[in-house]
Amino acid sequence: MTENDLAGKQHEIEELTQWLEGMRATCWTEVLQRLPSPPGALSYEFVAAIKKRDNIITRLAAHMQQSRKETDQILEEFFQLTERSEKVQFQDQHTSETLQSSTHSSAAAELALLKQQVPDQKQVLEQQYHLLNDYQKKEELKNEVTSLQEKLKVCEMVKLDGSWFVTAL
Repeated sequence: MTENDLAGKQHEIEELTQWLEGMRATCWTEVLQRLPSPPGALSYEFVAAIKKRDNIITRLAAHMQQSRKETDQILEEFFQLTERSEKVQFQDQHTSETLQSSTHSSAAAELALLKQQVPDQKQVLEQQYHLLNDYQKKEELKNEVTSLQEKLKVCEMVKLDGSWFVTAL
């Protein structure tokens, strides 16, 4: 949706609001003119119908105002997004120009440097992998030693309890 479309929609909303207000005034005037008796002698049903109509008109007016606010918010967001889009396009164009103007030799030098760093990083990674494996093995051995110590304690306790049982017999 373009600015012109949104402005057109807003203009339509304003026209509808004016039309609604005109209808409200016209309808009320026509109703009063058609009454055979003075306004004080209106029937209860007629007054209820007029109140119902007025409530509907009031709700329509409120909905139109809400629509107008939402349209204004959408317009504001649209303008902000358009502005951001233009900034991003400008930055993209600037970045493209900068990249094109930079020499290929600097990119080649960076690539060569990175290629030199790959084996070093690979070696560091392998060392860390070995350290991690060693650590895991140590943890497994610690857990196994702890488990064996607990089993040994249990065996000693059973042995002690068993010797007491044998001497008691």
